[in-house]
Amino acid sequence: MEQMQLNKTMMVSLLISAGLFSGSAFAITTTPTAKPATVPSYPAWDSATTYTAGQRVTHNGTTYEAQWWTKGDNPATAGEWGAWKVVGTSVTPTPTSTATPSVTPSITPSATPTATVTPSATVTPSATPTATATAIVTAPPTGDAWNSTTVYTAGKRVTYNGRLYEAKWYTVGENPSTSGQWGVWKEIGAIVTLPPTTTPIPTPTTSVSPTPSVTPSVTPSVTPTPTSIVNTPTVGYVQTAKWRDGASAAYTMFHDDFCSYGVEGQVRDAAPALKQRGLVASFGMITGNCTATGWSNAKQMIADGHEIYSHTKTHIDAKTATWDAQLQIDGSSNDMASNLDGYRPSFFAWPSDVAADAPLAYLRTAAGYIGARAANRVDGSGNIVYDGHVAGLNNYVNDDFQVQWDLFTDQGQWSMYEAQVKAGGDLLNLHVDAAINAGGWATRTMHGVNDASWMSVPLAKYTAHLDYIKAKVDAGLLWVSGPSSVIKYRYARDFCKPILSTSGASIVTFDTSAAECKKYATPITLQAFALNAANKLNASQNGKALNLKAGANNSFFVTVDPLAGSVTFSAQ
Repeated sequence: MEQMQLNKTMMVSLLISAGLFSGSAFAITTTPTAKPATVPSYPAWDSATTYTAGQRVTHNGTTYEAQWWTKGDNPATAGEWGAWKVVGTSVTPTPTSTATPSVTPSITPSATPTATVTPSATVTPSATPTATATAIVTAPPTGDAWNSTTVYTAGKRVTYNGRLYEAKWYTVGENPSTSGQWGVWKEIGAIVTLPPTTTPIPTPTTSVSPTPSVTPSVTPSVTPTPTSIVNTPTVGYVQTAKWRDGASAAYTMFHDDFCSYGVEGQVRDAAPALKQRGLVASFGMITGNCTATGWSNAKQMIADGHEIYSHTKTHIDAKTATWDAQLQIDGSSNDMASNLDGYRPSFFAWPSDVAADAPLAYLRTAAGYIGARAANRVDGSGNIVYDGHVAGLNNYVNDDFQVQWDLFTDQGQWSMYEAQVKAGGDLLNLHVDAAINAGGWATRTMHGVNDASWMSVPLAKYTAHLDYIKAKVDAGLLWVSGPSSVIKYRYARDFCKPILSTSGASIVTFDTSAAECKKYATPITLQAFALNAANKLNASQNGKALNLKAGANNSFFVTVDPLAGSVTFSAQ
């Protein structure tokens, strides 16, 4: 700018001394415009502060949200099922700076020159501003590279093979990549590092050579065009959402005894009410009782998205002396395949909710089954042990063949919420609320609806419950699905690892090498955090555009098939 002022002064002095101009005006303006994106910020976590559900804090570069009342619980060590859940990271977009120098000399010649002078003067105002925008490396909170001889304690983070891990407890020598789902290392996600980029500003040069016989009017204006950056990354971090579509919890409704006498309300009332609201449930078939009408109803239920699970062939207790595992477990599957166009069940529910060790062991290896509802134990003398282990919320599933549940009864008896029901609570909705608060999977066992079945659910109570969960679905809090879909999602989520490219365009590929990824293949939901807070994202897979849903902290949810190839993100 000093050089520009000197040139201006020189030009004006020369022109006035030549007697050519009576006055002059000369304006030089340089207008830089920087538009860095903003990122939502939250207060830093304070161990002395009390937090309630929904409040957010930052700690070590990660954003957390309280799931319930908490004080003094360190978010970094809370763990997957603790009071804090990770909702994102502080994403720093690449700043861009565009300087637009505008050099405008405005020269007014004198009306009557008094002498003939031929000055030879070339005045060159030279403006050479250069703005260099350097991309800031953007990644989720990182740690040092993992070292096999270093001792790590709970909350310590390391990087290994381009991924970020956090220690759950004391460890030394345990490789993060082989720790597994239940091991000491919790995998946080992929790390992306942006390559530095620069946007040079061209140097404008204006030359003015006035003569006495010319009335000069020179107004040069230079507006440089910023260099476009090809394949600029748009996503700084990607992770798999805990539940489909980014929901806080999962929910499954079981209707037992389908095809049995007295449960006509399942077809007459429950199925239409579910379809009207776009919801799905699961129906446990006793295949030996099914008539042609029953099989036809089952086909329609499958077409509407409901899951048909096995409730045995003849509904005989597994603890009885005449129990035949091959007939009751395999036989019911074969009945369905023969009458439902090859459809086979993948989930099982025990009659009377009891099973001895041998029947349970047989089910675990039966073809096609991937899970079952927990059964009350039977001791060595054949006595049923009602120890309460079947009732509960699936915050953490240790055994897919012992999925916990809660039973609907008219007064809440045998339910984990009996005391709350007696105090005026709604039995059906209480289980849903518990799942949302804990981020878990709730399963509800019922029988018929508005019929003569055992503990039939009154129609008004049933439809009110459907309206309740539909509102939770619409609010993005709940995913309602069959049990097999939930089990498959959990495995695909944990074993089909997304890998975000570390340079160029934001492309996500998947590590599908784990056997569980292929065995439980199902669509999963990715949560992608945009680098620029002003950007909305597009996503495509195999050339097909995908639907995205906006999430917290400038993130977007998109459901993809991990076995269908890479996913490309771009700015809208």
